[in-house]
Amino acid sequence: EELTPPLTHCDSLSLPKRNDLKAQLLEVMSQSWLTQLQSRAISLDTDGIFDLLEDISPEYEHLKNLLASLANNYRCDVILELTQQ
Repeated sequence: EELTPPLTHCDSLSLPKRNDLKAQLLEVMSQSWLTQLQSRAISLDTDGIFDLLEDISPEYEHLKNLLASLANNYRCDVILELTQQ
């Protein structure tokens, strides 16, 4: 029996909305930071992901909250998708 992960608000986002979030993330965060986030997502290191989220500026709180929600639900696959150029 296949287990289905819980739905997050990112799962219900339309593709254009996801692409907007991806573009914004790529625009506001450094390449070094994105590389670290990708590495931690590949390793399923949610604690490491939460550590990195502290680097996100308060003006981008919505990005921080989205990534935190994904990490809380172990959706590292979606985090990885959002960080790839």
